[in-house]
Amino acid sequence: MNNYVLVTLDSCRFDSVSSQWSELENLPRIGTLQEAVSLATWTQPAHLNFMTGRLPWAVSCLSETSLHTGGRGLHQDIGFWDRRLGCEAGSILDDGFRIEPRLRELGYRLDAVVSARPIGTGSHFAQLFDRHVFVGRHGDTLLRALEHLDFTAGPVFLVLNLCETHYPYFDGGYDERFSNRWVSGLAGQARVEVGERLPRPVFSTDELQELRLRQKRAVRYLDGLLPRLFETLPENTFLTVTADHGECFGESGQFGHGEVSDPVVLRVPLVEGMRP
Repeated sequence: MNNYVLVTLDSCRFDSVSSQWSELENLPRIGTLQEAVSLATWTQPAHLNFMTGRLPWAVSCLSETSLHTGGRGLHQDIGFWDRRLGCEAGSILDDGFRIEPRLRELGYRLDAVVSARPIGTGSHFAQLFDRHVFVGRHGDTLLRALEHLDFTAGPVFLVLNLCETHYPYFDGGYDERFSNRWVSGLAGQARVEVGERLPRPVFSTDELQELRLRQKRAVRYLDGLLPRLFETLPENTFLTVTADHGECFGESGQFGHGEVSDPVVLRVPLVEGMRP
C-alpha cells in the first residue's frame, strides 16, 4: 500500500498555478495540472468533505449537468482511491459517509499537520485523526510542518495544510500594507481593533493586483521548497496537491473567500502522482 499525502494550498486559485505552470520546477514533477471544482468556499467544510473521500472534481471529468445530478460524479470519484492508496480498497466510505474508519481497517495511521485555525486544535476536523499537529498560519508553514512529519510506522494517510497561499500571502516575507490588517472570511469584514468592526475592506485596483501577484509568488515560493518535502516522504508515497477553495481578487466586486458568490472561488488546482 502507498503512503498518501493530501497537500492543501489554502485559498489557492487555479489560475495562480496555471498562469505560471511552465515556470514551476517541482509541482510538474508530481503530475499534470488539472482545473478542479471545490465543494466549499470555506476551509472547514472543504476539509470535512475531503474526509468523506470527495476531493475537488477535475473539470475534465465533469459534464454540463454533473453538479446538478445529486452527486453521481462524487460516487464515481471514490473509485480513484484504489490508485491513490495503491491497493484494492473498494469503497472506502462507511455507513456514516466517512473514510477514516475504513482507512484504519486497511492499516493506515491518520495524521494531520495543519496551519489553518478552522481545522486546528480542538476542531471537529482534528478529532478525526490519530495524530493532529497545528503549526500556526503565518510565515513558513511548510518548513514548520516538515518538522512534524513521521513515516516510521506506515502506511500513513496525511493531510498537510499549508497557508503560504492564504491572505496576506507569504512569498518569503509579508507586505506591511496587508499584514497589519486582519480580514475575516466569515463576515467579510476588517477588524482594526478588538471589538471594532468595519465594512468589508476596500482595496484599490493596484492593491488587488498586488495581492494577486503575491499569491502567485507564494506558489512559486512553495514550489521552490517542495524538494524538501519530497526528501521527507518515502518512495511509495502518492501525492495529491490541491486547494480547499480559491480566492476572489475583485471579481463581482468581492475580495477573499467564504461569504462570496463568484464562481472563481471554487476553481482550484489539482495535481496528482507518485512522489518524484
